[in-house]
Amino acid sequence: MNSWLNADVALAQKELVLKELQRPMDNPAFVAFKWAIDKIAPKDGDLFLDVGCGCGHYGVLMSQWYPGVIYCGEDISLHMIEVAKELNPLGQFSVRPIDITACFLHDITMVSAVLEYTAVPSASLKRIVDLSNILIIHRARVLKTSGFVDEPTYCGNIEPKYIWGEGEIESIIGDLRFEKLT
Repeated sequence: MNSWLNADVALAQKELVLKELQRPMDNPAFVAFKWAIDKIAPKDGDLFLDVGCGCGHYGVLMSQWYPGVIYCGEDISLHMIEVAKELNPLGQFSVRPIDITACFLHDITMVSAVLEYTAVPSASLKRIVDLSNILIIHRARVLKTSGFVDEPTYCGNIEPKYIWGEGEIESIIGDLRFEKLT
């Protein structure tokens, strides 16, 4: 996680993102995001919060696909936010730790590969679902607290190292309001 705060990492991410944004529909993560955001069909003026926005690449996509939506990104890395502001000058950005309580202020919240950096990921997930109006859980990954898993793996990666398989996120937050888009 400390490497994420490094300026060189932000520059490397910028290069990668610029390349990926040239052909976004070749990137499975962008395809999944497009599917989810189209299902939601945000309206002009909706506030979209990207928790852990990195260099703001989803903000760039939102400005292309839904230009009337107000994109707000937050990240712990000042360097990532500087890149995000450069790539998406119309976005609203802040540098701060993951702030789950900010979710209730926005119409749509997306968490993408950040839950594993909270103290208790399942509790953070429950809280973020409880506070969110509409929530996109994108690229969810959580490190196992015990056992042999020593690297984050993505939801749906069915092999010996997978963490959350299909339905497991739903069971974590089962008693909360949750509607899975299909």
